[in-house]
Formats: sequence, C-alpha cells, structure tokens
Amino acid sequence: MLSDVLELVKEDGQLKITTEDGAKFSFPLMDCSEIPVVHSSVEELAEYFCHKLVEEVTLEYLVDERGATKIQIGLSEAPGQEALYQTLLCKKE
Repeated sequence: MLSDVLELVKEDGQLKITTEDGAKFSFPLMDCSEIPVVHSSVEELAEYFCHKLVEEVTLEYLVDERGATKIQIGLSEAPGQEALYQTLLCKKE
C-alpha cells in the first residue's frame, strides 16, 4: 500500500498496478490483501507480521499470561533468501 515505485488504483473490482517503467498489471480485488509496507521484501513483511501478531494476540496476553519476553518471525522467499525479525516484549508502565 505504501510503495514508492508502484501506482495502485482500485477500479471496477480490480486492483490496477502500474510500475515505474510503465508495465501494467490487474488483479481481482478479492484476490488481494493490502498491507502497509513500502516494499514486499521478506524483511519488511517479517517486521509487519511480528507487530501484527503482537497487536492481535495482545501484549498483555503474551507477557502477563504466557511469560513471553521476545517474539521472532522468520520468512523465506527462496532457499538462502530469508529474514528474521525479533522484538523484545515489555509493557509500558
């Protein structure tokens, strides 16, 4: 959703994408999931999923009920091309 190299337009039930070099793609909106990242790299996706997991499960549950101190997410786009993102969990007092 936040790409600095793609133009995204929703029109007639389609997500129409135009790239920097003018290439055009169109996908049915119901087949798309928009996420607030600039690039769909494994690094950005791992960070996004980690924060989303904490948001959905709740920091209180993870820390207070499960005793978690850290979360780590790993994603791979191909063999040898992977990213790990980790964050320490602590509640703000």
